[in-house]
Amino acid sequence: MPPRKLELLSLYERIKASKHKLFAIAQEEEHQPLRAWYIVQVDIEETNEELAKSIGQYHCRWHIPKPPNSNPTTSITTWKFWPLVKEFTSDGTYGDTKYVSPNKVERYLHQNYTRYAWYQKEINLAEDGIEGPFEFDKGLLIPNKIWEAIRRIAAKRQIDITDIQSRGRRK
Repeated sequence: MPPRKLELLSLYERIKASKHKLFAIAQEEEHQPLRAWYIVQVDIEETNEELAKSIGQYHCRWHIPKPPNSNPTTSITTWKFWPLVKEFTSDGTYGDTKYVSPNKVERYLHQNYTRYAWYQKEINLAEDGIEGPFEFDKGLLIPNKIWEAIRRIAAKRQIDITDIQSRGRRK
């Protein structure tokens, strides 16, 4: 079996075995010179197993940093990450972001299925993955080793980590 195929099969098995199935990824954004980093969670039930094993493509749900109410100027590396829940607009696009606790997100979306959705799409983790799969630390925090991996890889992969280096809200 070719090495690439073995890597993709290994990735699939590691994701299946992971509890939270989280990844740090980097993606290009329109009109931006650097790639942006994100935290996503693989939805293995929505993932096409054949595409995952053959090219590394997975169905992923986005998580966003939730600023603490008490001090939103602390480093983003100390913030909890919650599901990225977006409002539907009348023109069929996404609108405002709604902070919904991970413990309540499924019920909230079920009750509001015509107004809100958890932002999700297909991602090639073999190409865009920085680190993963990994688990949340206690309190829905991203482990320090993941922040270190993002910082270490940023220059090589042209990833904007300004918000990791500074304090306060993400742009």
